[in-house]
Amino acid sequence: MLRYKTLTKTLRNLHQSQIHHGNLGRAWGAGELKTTAENALMEMARKARKEREETDVKDMPRLYTTREVALDGTESIAVLHMNYSEKMNSIDMTFLTDFETELNKISAKDTNCLIIKSDVPHVFNLGLDLKEREQLKQRQIGPFVARVRTLLNTLRNRPMPTIAAIDGYCIGTGMELALACDFRVAASHSQLQLNDIEMMLNGGIGTIPTLYQICGESDTKRILFGTGNYTGEEALEYRMINESIPPKKGEPDHIIDLTLEYARNITASSLLGANALHKACINEGLQPFDQSSERLEREWLRQWQN
Repeated sequence: MLRYKTLTKTLRNLHQSQIHHGNLGRAWGAGELKTTAENALMEMARKARKEREETDVKDMPRLYTTREVALDGTESIAVLHMNYSEKMNSIDMTFLTDFETELNKISAKDTNCLIIKSDVPHVFNLGLDLKEREQLKQRQIGPFVARVRTLLNTLRNRPMPTIAAIDGYCIGTGMELALACDFRVAASHSQLQLNDIEMMLNGGIGTIPTLYQICGESDTKRILFGTGNYTGEEALEYRMINESIPPKKGEPDHIIDLTLEYARNITASSLLGANALHKACINEGLQPFDQSSERLEREWLRQWQN
């Protein structure tokens, strides 16, 4: 399994340089090679595509769901697979449509836990496809942002516990997708990036209130004022994730296996109805802050559009 420690310093230098490209998904979406970090990411994308061609998932849909057995013997754990390899799981209109469709198929009646993972090697999600974003007309930007926000809120408000299994790059809106889950389990070498906040690429989708709710006031400020790039170990320190797991050589499914164990432990001693009620109470209590912060993010979006 590839390591990313060699890219950490480069990514941080990219953030601190005078030229900011925001979400690294721009490099993939636009096919441009402007920095060492982007070159490295593109090279990793080529390797990931080659590795994927050697697996059984290459013929699977862009997004699909499988079922795993819980401790009680029922297939009540759903795993939503992101398999959009041609875009490295970048979020475009196609991804949004497929994700919405697949998420709606997962019934709360027979699902005690939902896991979201990537089938693309070394990548969880590269965030917005900025090439498509740049082609949107002015009148299309608002509805697109609203659609992303609705998807994240739908995921956030699913009645069952949700877990993001992160193994590799988790960037921009892809990180916000992970933050919309109740729990996040990440490989220690993963690269989590949120420095697109300063580029106003997240206006109106609730990133800052979500960080506040998960990390608290102090750590949220540390994140917003920091580099924006974090390994799994660093993200654990900031409380952005719940578990940082070192990979095992020769075991590519190590992270999802441990995430499944995490899911089984969560659901072993609780009932779906109780989990849904508790989650609804927590989310309802957090709505006032979310709504007030949304005004600030909408102002960011307005400035970005202008």
